[in-house]
Amino acid sequence: MDDKTLKAMTVVDLRRELDERGLPSTGTKPVLLKRLKEALDAGSTGSAAAAADDGAAAAPATTAAASASDAAKPAATATSSSTEAAAVGDKAAAASGSEDGASSGANGASKDAGNSLSQAIAASDDPEIEKKRLRAEKFGIAVVLTEEEKLRLRKAKFGIVTDDDKAEARKKRFGIVTEEDKIKKRKERFGDMLGTSLVRRAARSNSSE
Repeated sequence: MDDKTLKAMTVVDLRRELDERGLPSTGTKPVLLKRLKEALDAGSTGSAAAAADDGAAAAPATTAAASASDAAKPAATATSSSTEAAAVGDKAAAASGSEDGASSGANGASKDAGNSLSQAIAASDDPEIEKKRLRAEKFGIAVVLTEEEKLRLRKAKFGIVTDDDKAEARKKRFGIVTEEDKIKKRKERFGDMLGTSLVRRAARSNSSE
């Protein structure tokens, strides 16, 4: 058996050869290869009969080793397939975990937004919003706000002041009464018909000027 043949043998083949010769079969491939080579070299110095016997014994062992190697191939293929399937399963589990995390995060954000709105409603001193809050508590229903009411809540929460807010504050501070304010008060006092008449009169007055 030449060096090329020995190096081509697997660890299983090397161990089998060593077991058949009654030699230790433990260790790494280089160790097994060296041990088997030394045994073969020692055997080649013996008698021709011993060499013939060794050759006769080696042929079945080689055939058995080849059969074992062929039998090991399906097992290795099955192991590889199992490993690939496990990897696919891990990826699917990771993707599912990511989706669950994203869904949980979205639900948490929605819940936080709902809690923030509820706190803003409870802290608001807006009479219309307070009326709706009390009604919702009485009948066990959700508070439904208009977009204008939501805007007022945001303005109150974040201290947003618009130009209209500033103008209204100046009017209250200095007692400024515009023509629109007068018309609005008259409409509230005497009804829409009188208010409409005053609006027309104001329009004619503005056009004549």
